[in-house]
Amino acid sequence: MCMSIPANPLPVAAQPCADVPTGDCSNIVRIEQWAVYNFPDEMNLDPELRHIRLHGAVYGHPGYPDGKVIDTSVIIGSTGTIVHCASRSYQLGEPCPKFLAWLAETGKTLDPVQPVKVNC
Repeated sequence: MCMSIPANPLPVAAQPCADVPTGDCSNIVRIEQWAVYNFPDEMNLDPELRHIRLHGAVYGHPGYPDGKVIDTSVIIGSTGTIVHCASRSYQLGEPCPKFLAWLAETGKTLDPVQPVKVNC
């Protein structure tokens, strides 16, 4: 069921932010078949100025039916397999096989403990 991933997937290697949301996790949305990427219109920006997002199928999102493929708002941090975006947090499910293939082709690996790492 993996959808087409955006043309510019971009895993970012850094440390998780210290100021990401914590506490109540009751409204975390699950995202499956996900990939990390940055918007193509930001490709001309220096890497530290680019905004990364998740792309995938969401479940339990109040604004979308289960299985709807979306692009999240900007990722602001992560805690383990929970990714904090500007508007809500997402529990990572299975990554998109095409994203995993891209990682392998580019010599990158996916850390199962902290799959998404962001610069602050």
